[in-house]
Amino acid sequence: MASLLNRPLSRRALLAGSAVAGVGLTGLAAGCTSSEETPSAQTPPGELRKTTYMTAFGLPGREAAGAVAKGKGFFKEAGLDVEIIAGAAGEKNYAAMESGKVDFGAVDWSGAVPRYAKGGKAVKIVAAIHAQTLISMVTLPSAGITSARQLMGKKIGVGAGAAPKSVFPAYASAFNIDQAQLNTVQWQEVAPDQVAGLLIAGQVDAIGLFVAGTPGVRKAAIGKGLITKDQDLVVLPYSDGLNDLMGNVLTARTQLIQEQPQLVRDFTNALMKGLDYAVKNPEESAKILAEQVPETDPEVAAAELTIMKSYVYPQDPAQPIGFIDVNRAAKGAAILEGVLQLPPVDVADMIDFSFVPGGTPAANPSAAK
Repeated sequence: MASLLNRPLSRRALLAGSAVAGVGLTGLAAGCTSSEETPSAQTPPGELRKTTYMTAFGLPGREAAGAVAKGKGFFKEAGLDVEIIAGAAGEKNYAAMESGKVDFGAVDWSGAVPRYAKGGKAVKIVAAIHAQTLISMVTLPSAGITSARQLMGKKIGVGAGAAPKSVFPAYASAFNIDQAQLNTVQWQEVAPDQVAGLLIAGQVDAIGLFVAGTPGVRKAAIGKGLITKDQDLVVLPYSDGLNDLMGNVLTARTQLIQEQPQLVRDFTNALMKGLDYAVKNPEESAKILAEQVPETDPEVAAAELTIMKSYVYPQDPAQPIGFIDVNRAAKGAAILEGVLQLPPVDVADMIDFSFVPGGTPAANPSAAK
């Protein structure tokens, strides 16, 4: 099977994504093909419409939804020929979409809100990938840290500019931790692919990661004799205190939404189908990913998908995967507005609910309240 990537990333860059939350820099694949070059209105009957999708960060197991949709034929069934590009996170992903090089991209909700608040309206959110935030603090059992309060006064490693640090005050406030206590935390910011190494090398007491990124860190810790095969890492999920924050969301270029709404709808539905299949069939999906990305560690990828399963489905079991509750989104945006001192965000404009699985706000019972 052909590789997903336009330009191969190094093994380090690809697999580092399995252990990093928030923004990072990995290299953007060149020569992307925008759907504007082959608009659906001009596509001959029976010919697949070309489009591009950029993952949030790299191509670890937690980013397997696109690979699964491709490998299982979900994209093809929707009439799409999708090029999947390993994301570089943060500004790099937005730049790729805003320039028209990439049509669809996965970005973290905690980064999407402040970008929109500051005028970044070239993309809109069309579905949730993670109904709950995956941001967490991770540490070794030997550190003796089992609660948010015990992180005070400790050294914490994070990716430079990443969400685990920027959102930390909101997470801490959920446990009645005041600013004076927050000031005792010592942050060490490094390149995203170096975060896990800080913990393994004993340079920090904890690190900020996506929960689904812990299998790779655990495997490294076992290899260094820091924990046994019977032990787990200590994980403190932000979702324990910030229940209204989503994780990654799917975005589409605003111009694409205006010009090719059916393509946006078809892609969104096919990707959600791939996401649903991936978390329900982690071992098979890890193998599918490995066929397209040879650097994949199937064991780690399957473990990531297994963990991610509890984070992708809506709180309302009657709603489909990808659903966004407009009221909950507003609450989540308000949390970020407060901690990051942002101007108010209109979630009904930032999110195009006409593409969100489950219907528009008018069809959403929560939105009518």
